[in-house]
Amino acid sequence: SDWHFGIVCDNWLNKFNEDVAKRRIDGVLVQTLFWKQLYGFNELYLCNLGDLIAGRIHYTIRLESRIDVITQIMKVSEILAEFIATLVRNGVKVHYAQCDDNHSRVEPDKTKHLALETLTRITKWYLQERFKGFEDVVDFVDNKFDDDIITLNVNGFRIAGVHGHHDKPNSVVETISLLTEQKYDLILAAHLHHFMADERLNTLVINNSSLMGVDSYAKNLRVSSTPSQNLIICTNNNVTKGVHRLVLSAE
Repeated sequence: SDWHFGIVCDNWLNKFNEDVAKRRIDGVLVQTLFWKQLYGFNELYLCNLGDLIAGRIHYTIRLESRIDVITQIMKVSEILAEFIATLVRNGVKVHYAQCDDNHSRVEPDKTKHLALETLTRITKWYLQERFKGFEDVVDFVDNKFDDDIITLNVNGFRIAGVHGHHDKPNSVVETISLLTEQKYDLILAAHLHHFMADERLNTLVINNSSLMGVDSYAKNLRVSSTPSQNLIICTNNNVTKGVHRLVLSAE
């Protein structure tokens, strides 16, 4: 989640651009394959929790972006396709799931936004077209309830995933569980750009950080976080046998 591909940052805390983004994504891949060798897993649920592009929802984002939003979604979809293809070539079956976010909406004014007008739909469509004929190694998970809520059953554990722009960390367990009338073992979230783990009512909540790192908006708020992504190991008797924070290079 939260790659914000297309935006350019160059401050004393962080440097981020298209080339840095690609290097960090390669870092996620290398570290994932390292843990694959250690654990010996051959299946991976790739949960796209959103905001892979910078988008155009705020004027300052448009000023800081060096790539138009159409190019952003085209490039990030291809990068994701190559990411999946490399996992497959290394003996991993990929189950791909995604949820809607806020940065991918077409209409900047969220009060006028139509739910179906989101660029995230292009990514899933593109990946499905790319991997036609490879259904035995790349599986696409459909969202049962809504486009902004992922639900999975992994080794008998119930897992939900949301971007987080509609949810708060201290209430996401109650709201998602009541809304879907399901009890979850783990809820995945993003949006806040920092790693976080908590437990509420016997449900774990794990928040993914960002690939981008500190931009001008975060710096002006006097907040910072290390670029990273999460890899969670789920076994037959433990939904979080391992929680690995894949820390990425500052440049």
